[in-house]
Amino acid sequence: MTEQEEATMRQRTAGRRQASSRVGRMGPGSLGARLLTVLLVPIIGLQVFAFREVQGHNRSAASAAQVSARVALLQYSGQLIVPLYVELTATDGIAQGEQLGLSRNVLTEAVGLNFIDMINTARAQLDASLDGLATAWPDERLPSGVTLGEEVAEIRLDLARVRAQFDAAEQRASDVTAVFARIVALVDQINSQSSTIFEQSATTRELAGIGAETEEFLQLLEYATTELRFVTEAGISAGDNDQVYGAIVTSGSFQSSLDRLRSLLEPQRREAFDTMVSGDAFERMDAALPTWVSTLVGLGQQDATVLDDPVAVELMVDTVVASFDRLTDLQSYGMTFLPEEVQRAEAIQASAERSRHDAMVVMIAAVAASLVLLGLVLISILRPLRRLARQSQLVVDGDLALAPMRPTGPTDIRVVMRTFNEMVTTLRAYDAQVRKLALGEMQIDRTLPGPLGDTLR
Repeated sequence: MTEQEEATMRQRTAGRRQASSRVGRMGPGSLGARLLTVLLVPIIGLQVFAFREVQGHNRSAASAAQVSARVALLQYSGQLIVPLYVELTATDGIAQGEQLGLSRNVLTEAVGLNFIDMINTARAQLDASLDGLATAWPDERLPSGVTLGEEVAEIRLDLARVRAQFDAAEQRASDVTAVFARIVALVDQINSQSSTIFEQSATTRELAGIGAETEEFLQLLEYATTELRFVTEAGISAGDNDQVYGAIVTSGSFQSSLDRLRSLLEPQRREAFDTMVSGDAFERMDAALPTWVSTLVGLGQQDATVLDDPVAVELMVDTVVASFDRLTDLQSYGMTFLPEEVQRAEAIQASAERSRHDAMVVMIAAVAASLVLLGLVLISILRPLRRLARQSQLVVDGDLALAPMRPTGPTDIRVVMRTFNEMVTTLRAYDAQVRKLALGEMQIDRTLPGPLGDTLR
């Protein structure tokens, strides 16, 4: 062999060695990289779905927290409605009576209701409700731009002024109406803001139900208080058509609201609601209002006042008292109903947070298990391949004094390793026969297989 041929052989051998030395290394075209791609793509896809599930639980928990906080706020603002309208109705009724020339004592004796005691009781309840609202939510920003604490502080100042004027019998109907209208506007701001939040937070059927039930109950309270005011003003005005018509329309709205609220409640919660609706105050109001309206219409046609007819006075007292009692029952029901709504929202929030935690644990555990399994698979494949690459390199270098490899790893890898062991055994036998021939031994091993054996023979 010439020197040029030997150089060419060395270059070919070096090229084969360089190619073999890359076996088992990580790279874009390596087996490890391809396995990573095959295994990680579905894992990442599953984790995307799991992450979306976690985000869904996050949204549910956040929405439940918003609903819970909002219902708690409405619980405070709802406590304003009954004493607000009781004080307004009684104060406005006395003011209008005085404009007609009826003193407070005469009005009390004629009607049989102690309006002053009613006003004092309503004042105490309204003040307590305003203080509770401002204390619990002082920094709540209203749609008007001011905080709840600031608005309540200004309302308290206006209330104190109007009440002082009323106690001195120097009140003006416009001032009284303006102050109480401001409280009504405050409640309306809270309710409208809450409606928007309920719509945005209705991420589940349960949360949407809580928002709808709470809004319907507060609407029910407003209908009841508005009806009371129409009834009282209709009596004082001796059957003014607008007041009578308002009382009739509001009564119908009240009944419709009752039916809607009942339909929204779950079956197990309807028992307490039905008990309230079937109570004495509701029955008396249902019986008294139609008769009272008919009497007012008759008085209007006769151009007479309520005080001119003892029967009309008695009917007015029965209707007003029944309306007050019904309001009291509604308020008592609300003291249980609204806290239950808060508890339901808190339970939904806690459940969503638990589900979020469980989903995150499962997601992390799945990722960890997937990576561990991936690592085990890669090790089981790449470790025997590296051993095979090292042994192959020794064969390329001409070293056949190799110990047989123990087949490990997946079945296909074990088959390759057994085949490699058999190949080395064959090469070793061929090498031994060539050595014998080089030493002059002409005995040929007939067991050498294939073209190699034929060539030697």
